[in-house]
Amino acid sequence: MTEVTSSPPSSNEEKGYVLLKLSTNNLTVLRLATIFAEGIFGGETLVVCPSVDKINNRLSIQLVPPKETPLDVHIKAFVGVSPKCDQFHVFELTKQLPQFSMFIITSCTPPDDMVKSNYVNFALNERAQRIEMWLCQKFIIPPMMSGRTIEKKNRWFVALKSLRDSSNLLLSYEDNTMHIETSNIHLAADIVLSITEYLNIDQLQTQVEIPSIFEQIETRMNNMQELEQNSSKITSYVANNARTIRSLTVQAEDSRLLGNMKEMRDFYIQLKQQNEEVIQNYKVRCSEHEQYLDNLRHINNIIQQAARLRVGSYKTELIQKCRTALMNLNAKSLIKIIQTGSE
Repeated sequence: MTEVTSSPPSSNEEKGYVLLKLSTNNLTVLRLATIFAEGIFGGETLVVCPSVDKINNRLSIQLVPPKETPLDVHIKAFVGVSPKCDQFHVFELTKQLPQFSMFIITSCTPPDDMVKSNYVNFALNERAQRIEMWLCQKFIIPPMMSGRTIEKKNRWFVALKSLRDSSNLLLSYEDNTMHIETSNIHLAADIVLSITEYLNIDQLQTQVEIPSIFEQIETRMNNMQELEQNSSKITSYVANNARTIRSLTVQAEDSRLLGNMKEMRDFYIQLKQQNEEVIQNYKVRCSEHEQYLDNLRHINNIIQQAARLRVGSYKTELIQKCRTALMNLNAKSLIKIIQTGSE
């Protein structure tokens, strides 16, 4: 028998985990188990082999999926009649962890004073029971919620907590509007895609309000504007240095031909100073170019996640509009496009 539960972190643990429990329902014992799950273990396979004095008919294995994706866990259990026997029956089975197995359900009752500050909203014409079916397939459902009935067909709510970082996630559905409350845009995109795939939705527009993301966009795009201005100044400095170096080179050569060694020495000292300035400007330009690329990568990642919040033609249109706004370094326009999908 296998059982999968979500376990929150204890007082001496930083993160929670998914607990896989193996057991036999007769007088046999579990001597050994091998667990294969892609991306979870360093060597791809975990071997659980308790000492002889701790062998019984139960084994518990902690799993931490690296991403919010479904995961097949392949199990080989070695079952014997006693701890010291040397012959075992090998039972092979596969257990699938749901996509959002690293979340634990904390409540199914909406709070009276729920403040919507970081959220994604979208219109959804579905029965609440269908959303409940999606929840049961994509999350680990505790026994207390198993088989619960939805009292109102157009109203639904569930509160969850991440086992990775203890952040909160609120999902609600009311008046044909789905509401996802989270400050993690990547998680919000995962949930939107999961819901639309489950309900076979091929066109979807969303409303997004995540202030921390918008602050990042504004800060980084302002920084990019400053870097572009600095780049223009450095280009001007380099051009001046080049003219000065050409002039000093000619004057130094003239002084050498005329035998004026003192003047030639002075010109070469000035050339050295100009050369050091060129090198310093080059280092500054390289550093600022790396900063510019880092800002650009970060904003492109945000645009990518914002696009994943949409489905169909809305996704394509958003990417095109965001690229135009980014090319013009128009932070306000980019933020509005991510918020509403339009300029």
